[in-house]
Amino acid sequence: MSHIFAKDANEIKRLDFQHFILRTALGGNYLAPIVAMQKPHMILDVGSGTNLWGCEVCRVFPEAKIYGLDLELAPRPDMPANYRLIKGDIRQRLQFSRGTFDFIHQRFVLGSVPAQEWPVIISHFLQITTPGGWIELVDTGSEPLKSMGPMTAQMMDNMAQLAPIQRNDMLSGSKMDDLLKRAGMINLHKKVVYLPVGKWGGRMGSLMATNLTAALQSFKDVSMTYFHYAPEYFDICLASAVREWDEYHLQFPVYICFAQKP
Repeated sequence: MSHIFAKDANEIKRLDFQHFILRTALGGNYLAPIVAMQKPHMILDVGSGTNLWGCEVCRVFPEAKIYGLDLELAPRPDMPANYRLIKGDIRQRLQFSRGTFDFIHQRFVLGSVPAQEWPVIISHFLQITTPGGWIELVDTGSEPLKSMGPMTAQMMDNMAQLAPIQRNDMLSGSKMDDLLKRAGMINLHKKVVYLPVGKWGGRMGSLMATNLTAALQSFKDVSMTYFHYAPEYFDICLASAVREWDEYHLQFPVYICFAQKP
């Protein structure tokens, strides 16, 4: 659940903005049919980030208890009474009893854990999920963006070099369904959404362009240190990449997989 960028005020704002984009693109905060039989009582959000997802879900299920788990805690001023922050690492065993949660949600965490460790982590998730409960994973993993121009590809490659886990060691987002299937889960569903980036994609494309520009911009200082970029050169590269998004019709793939515990 570590993050390439420092979780400062600008990054928290960007992550909240990114949450709004995903919620809009998916038509809600989750796809799993968690209310098909009964409303959930216990929900765990893994890699809770700014905790906006958990707070919104709290208001949908005011009688449920929602836990936000992350390496870094980022309390919000408007956190509901039924939301609790927990500092923890999924690479270490979580201190929850078997069958605790009706729903476990995880978003954009694949890049923080080597691929070979995920089977053990998912097995533990399964243990702390109640029978009939759901696990939903949302991520890109090692998937490259679709229809990248040369400057965009270079900047994304630079970013990948500084990621906590190198691309070759990451689990691909397109293989999350195999992970859940091998864990013994049932009623498996997989969906991929290609989010447009740039004005060519209408309102959603403009929102994604704003988000990706902010992400790359926050990468500027470390680029100057690690790649010895001059500030002016970085600005030129970023401006060139932004122009490419409309020229090449850049798309950002997001994979959503959810399955049920037998």
